[in-house]
Amino acid sequence: MISRSIHPISISPLMMHRLIDGHLSEIRRPAPYQKPEDGLFPVEYLLGDLLWVQEAFSFTDAGSSEEACLFNITYSADDFEIWHPSENPYLLPHLGKFNSSAMPKELTRYTLELTGVRSECLQDITEKGAEASGVKPLGFVSSNENTSRSDHRIWFAAQWDAHYEPQLPNWQDNILLWDKNPFVEVLTFKVHEGTPEQVLCDLPEVLS
Repeated sequence: MISRSIHPISISPLMMHRLIDGHLSEIRRPAPYQKPEDGLFPVEYLLGDLLWVQEAFSFTDAGSSEEACLFNITYSADDFEIWHPSENPYLLPHLGKFNSSAMPKELTRYTLELTGVRSECLQDITEKGAEASGVKPLGFVSSNENTSRSDHRIWFAAQWDAHYEPQLPNWQDNILLWDKNPFVEVLTFKVHEGTPEQVLCDLPEVLS
């Protein structure tokens, strides 16, 4: 019998598109420690853990019907909507748009079951790994004649820096940038629909 931990994980609207269409099966995140302890890199997650997906959404007043006022939740990635009666079951602080980090667990549409967890240097990512990370090349990112429109790894590096570069005032000191080659956690997973509590009902007690 195993004990599965449950954690939230925020995913951007762009990557949500890739998750929904089946092109996101691997996620890289900065490792919680950038220096090894006794030659080992502690990991935040374990095999079999469940990550419930937080995504951007909006909570709006949908008007009134003959029976009750209605409100709706709209998921930003694909404009999928769900409807609710007048009470606010999720205790959202206001109407309007919310970033992914504000999503309560009850609203999650997907739960990721971790099938693999490892640590590595960011630049160790392969072309196959970059493609599994949901990167979709859009065109040339360099004047280098060896750069290809289909080079997922180069596009992964560009998208990684675009995400982490704004997080420190002096981007050159940002240890998370591609050129700094930080340590990352690599998470591979199986996608389930529903909340982690719903998913747990269908999962075996022993990992195969």
